[in-house]
Amino acid sequence: MIGVDKVEDIRRRARRGESVSGIAAATGVSGPTVRKYIAAGDLSPRPPATRGRTSSPMMEP
Repeated sequence: MIGVDKVEDIRRRARRGESVSGIAAATGVSGPTVRKYIAAGDLSPRPPATRGRTSSPMMEP
């Protein structure tokens, strides 16, 4: 995985209108990787998913 700084650089260059191949050459990552990070939405970590109760409540004797 590439660093956050490089992802921000890729997105900044894309907003300025640079081509994917130009961004790839300037940042040292492949074209498909550039496309992936341009298309990706918010990359902030998501909180872990919570699961429901996995065991049934205690049964009466």
